[in-house]
Amino acid sequence: MSTPKHRRMKFEPEDFSHLREFLRGYLHEDWPDEYASVGEAVEQFWTHTGTASIARVADEWEKFQQIAGGQLETTLELLGQLGGAWNPTSQADLDQMGEALAKYKDRSGRR
Repeated sequence: MSTPKHRRMKFEPEDFSHLREFLRGYLHEDWPDEYASVGEAVEQFWTHTGTASIARVADEWEKFQQIAGGQLETTLELLGQLGGAWNPTSQADLDQMGEALAKYKDRSGRR
């Protein structure tokens, strides 16, 4: 019996508790009124929680993106299971989230 070289990971919302907390706390229904961009929301999260928290969110985001397979439609479906009100409309939106999380994940000297 052979095994596939690439197995699709299964999405389990409970495996993304930090990402869920970030989405619900910062990218809620009023987020466009509070932040100019997803990057600004990430910055505020980092300011309030520190590098360790954002590192957990960033790691979960990377895993989440692997599961979604770079497909916007799949990403939207899975985001809906986590909560929050962020609805990316393009790959650029997804990239912006990943870049912002990586930027603050790599910062040192905070909490």
